[in-house]
Formats: sequence, structure tokens, C-alpha cells
Amino acid sequence: MVEVEAVRWGLLACMERGYGRIQIETDSKMLVEMLTGLIPPEASIEGILWDIEYSKNQLGYVEFLYTPRACNEAVHLVAKFVTRMGGFYS
Repeated sequence: MVEVEAVRWGLLACMERGYGRIQIETDSKMLVEMLTGLIPPEASIEGILWDIEYSKNQLGYVEFLYTPRACNEAVHLVAKFVTRMGGFYS
């Protein structure tokens, strides 16, 4: 549920900033399959998926990508390092 909410709010943020080409990566293979129509949506998140589809249609290009959790680990380590260092622009 949290992952699908993050996708929805991420797309809304992209729309507000005027982005047209978006790639969203997630470690939830099932979510990517629901977003791309490979499997039917779960009833508990169907409304959120509808919002995502609507937002997707407002943007020029949106791609949903599955990234194994092991790949996420590297990103989390970099984010943790940058956070400890005060960010790139401090």
C-alpha cells in the first residue's frame, strides 16, 4: 500500500513540476505488473491505481520498471552517505 501511494504522489509531483518523461522504479514486481496491466489490480488499491492511470495519461511518457531489492541497497547506501554529509549543496 505504501509503495503504490509513493507512486501516486511521485507522479503528482512530476505533473506539478512540468515533467513529461518519467521512469518510476520499484522493487515490487507485483505492483509493476498491475500498473502495466499484466495482472488485475487488487481491490484494496484499485482507486489509487485509477489515480495513477489518470496522472499517467496527463504526462507525455511514463514507464514503470521493476528493480530487484538488491539494486535498491546501493541507492539507499548513497542516500544515507549524502544525508550524513549534509547533502551535495551544503
